[in-house]
Amino acid sequence: MTHINYTLADRQFLAEVTAYIERYASKQVITLAMIGDSLQMSHDAIHHKIRLLTGLSGSEYILKVRLQHSLHQMLHEHRNVSEAASENGFKDVSYFRNCFKDEFGMTPAEYLDRQQHRGITNLKKTIKTMKQRLIAMLLSLPLAVSVVQAQPITAGHPPMQRLWATGTLQRVDRHHYDSRQQVRATKASRPRTDADEPQHLVN
Repeated sequence: MTHINYTLADRQFLAEVTAYIERYASKQVITLAMIGDSLQMSHDAIHHKIRLLTGLSGSEYILKVRLQHSLHQMLHEHRNVSEAASENGFKDVSYFRNCFKDEFGMTPAEYLDRQQHRGITNLKKTIKTMKQRLIAMLLSLPLAVSVVQAQPITAGHPPMQRLWATGTLQRVDRHHYDSRQQVRATKASRPRTDADEPQHLVN
């Protein structure tokens, strides 16, 4: 078929013819005369223009639209083969299968199985891609952990200091420990009184 540069009027014409066929697809008989009445064109004018724009006869174009419409219903409107055949003017399901195979190169069941397999494959690829992107995003994030560097521990460190040096104590615990050490140092530096002696020695 020779390539044709469609004008806006040509596209509008085909859209109107296609819309009419889809609207009355359940009818077993759709003729060019019926389409012509809707578009206010003669049978011969409709036939000539369809042949010019598509390379198909009027009946061939009507069949093609029926089959395309049935495929859309099965894929997107969850019609089974029998329903798609009936709703597009095919009284005989076997005849519908044969016409469908001539148009698409496989039976309706084979076509649907292939599309389902492709859908599952594409879904797996999408999930794999999302996982890879998530891992890459996580690896690019800075670590949100504050690491406390251990200080050298000597035998002279009191137990509490050893714990702090290893990062076991929180800062609030270190402050509490330092405060207690300061109180003890203050008591040790002032002169001892009787109040500081154990009661059994005072008595």
